Amino acid sequence: MDSRLSEEKLNELLPGLKQLAELISSGESFDRRALRDIASSIGLDGQEWALTELELWSHILMKSKDVAYTEDAIMVELRNRGIPEFPARLACKSAKPKPLKVEPQFVDFGNLQIGERSEPRTITVSGGPIIRQSVDLGFKVTLLDAGHAKTLVRVELIEGTAGEILKDEIILRSNTGELRVSVAAHWAAEPPLLSWCPDCGPEHINKKSLFYNNMLSDTECFRCKHEFPYSDKRVSEYNKTHK
Repeated sequence: MDSRLSEEKLNELLPGLKQLAELISSGESFDRRALRDIASSIGLDGQEWALTELELWSHILMKSKDVAYTEDAIMVELRNRGIPEFPARLACKSAKPKPLKVEPQFVDFGNLQIGERSEPRTITVSGGPIIRQSVDLGFKVTLLDAGHAKTLVRVELIEGTAGEILKDEIILRSNTGELRVSVAAHWAAEPPLLSWCPDCGPEHINKKSLFYNNMLSDTECFRCKHEFPYSDKRVSEYNKTHK
């Protein structure tokens, strides 16, 4: 007995084929409820035969994600369900996974001072779930929300050294391909040492160690980490006696 729909029922259900193909292409997970929504949107709410047929179509179109199946082979299966050639071909093309996309397209932490820790950046990847990532030692990548359609990815910079320039990329992979996201950061060069530190002790006499820390807006000793107001009299007096 032929299990295919009658021509009348097929014509009623056919508008849902495009919606189904787009849903599969998006990478979003779907169940019988999603199929019910499609049926309802084309006026077939509560029609069990429509849900059953949409489920059969979904199994066929899901093969578009598998490289083992050609477009022609999938189209033949759709044609065997009574679907005309043109909508069958269009559905095959529409169901194919979309390429991965990212927003923003690159991560730039900008110019950083020595010891400065930049706030993590978040990027959004669409086109399918991310299953693994490859990163450089200069930064840490965390998948915050690994959804089927979109994945939120946090990029955290690891502290760099004076004068270091970081230019690298994150490689994000899904079942359908990979995406490369450039990452850049630049740390300021070691600041000139301005003066001697009166708190470091006699072993550091005549060894300059103070520099102006732009982040703190203060003078700081890179050895003992003591901070001095810019007009600290002790620094000035110490310099006079240890020229």
